[in-house]
Amino acid sequence: MLREISIAGIYVPAIFFYFLASLVIYLILDAILVRMNIYQWFWHVQLVRLCLVGIIFSLTFIFIPLQ
Repeated sequence: MLREISIAGIYVPAIFFYFLASLVIYLILDAILVRMNIYQWFWHVQLVRLCLVGIIFSLTFIFIPLQ
């Protein structure tokens, strides 16, 4: 069950840490895809990036347990 985590007396939702982890993974993957010039194959690059964020966030939420 998701709960709040206290950091210096401030309660932060646990989902925030999932978002930070998925953001780091996304930035690394996006840099790789830009460097390999993969985005030229897509018509709507922003939509592909949004889908990547959703997929990475979902996989992070499923596979990284937060105790």
